Amino acid sequence: MADLLAPNGEYDDLGLDRKKVEEFNEQWKHDRGRTMESCCTVDDFKFDINGEPHSGWNQSAAQVFAAYFIAEEGLPENDYLALKQAEDAFSTRIKVLRRSLRKDTSREARHHERSNSRKESVCRFSCLVVAFI
Repeated sequence: MADLLAPNGEYDDLGLDRKKVEEFNEQWKHDRGRTMESCCTVDDFKFDINGEPHSGWNQSAAQVFAAYFIAEEGLPENDYLALKQAEDAFSTRIKVLRRSLRKDTSREARHHERSNSRKESVCRFSCLVVAFI
C-alpha cells in the first residue's frame, strides 16, 4: 500500500483531479448532494483517499456505493436504514484504509531511518579504522 504514496507525501489520487475534488467539496457544503450530480458513477467509481471519510466527495461516493450495493443485494431502493448502513460501512472502510496506509508509510520510514543510521555507523567506523591505520 505504501506504493501509493506520492512524492508530495500524499497518496496517489488514482486519477482524481484535486481541483475538481476541492470544488465538489465546496459545493457539497452548501447543497449536501440534494441537487448536484454525484461525484462519480458505478462505472467510473472513485473515492478520495487523501480526503476525510466524510468529505463531500467521499459522502457522494458512499451514496453511489450504497445504491449499487442495495441494488446488487436485491433490497428495496427506499430502504433508508440499509442505505445508511451501507454508506456508514463505506466511510468506515475509508478510515481503515487511511489508517493502514499511514501505518505502512510510518513503518517504511522507520525502516529507512534505521537503515541510514546503520550505514552512517559503518561509515564512521570505517573512517576511524582508516585514520587509525
